[in-house]
Amino acid sequence: MNSFRTLSYQEWSEAESKVIRTILEQTVSDEELFVRKLVNATVIRNQCFEHTSHESEDGQRQFIYMKPFQEMELQPYGSPIKHALFEYCDIAPVLAADWHYWERGQFNRREPLRPAYQTLELAQLLLDHYYVERGHTYEHVYSVLDLDRRKVNLFLKGVDV
Repeated sequence: MNSFRTLSYQEWSEAESKVIRTILEQTVSDEELFVRKLVNATVIRNQCFEHTSHESEDGQRQFIYMKPFQEMELQPYGSPIKHALFEYCDIAPVLAADWHYWERGQFNRREPLRPAYQTLELAQLLLDHYYVERGHTYEHVYSVLDLDRRKVNLFLKGVDV
């Protein structure tokens, strides 16, 4: 049986060393909670926030602390990630994955290396730093959950074997 938890997205200010606002609060399943805590960033209302940390309170209330995504802090991938995130506006009926591959200085959305049809399968994908499929190795560079589109965006870079 799946249980549910309250998840609160909090904007954290490094300069002030405190939470400056609650961005969003939702009730989510345990399975979806795994995905939400494993991604590097989350898009909420068309704004991307990088995760800085997460915690739980009494095993029930869950918190993800975040700050606005700064493209310059993630060179050379920051700007191409942000561009790829807002290039499409399709919405999935259930949580799904979009696969983006690094090619010639940009990320291009293509077919998945591995299909993931269940939320826990998405979480398992997020646990790996590398994927080896059909003789090719790909490094997992970054991941972003877009809550509006219900998409986990996986950003990958081919690795020379």
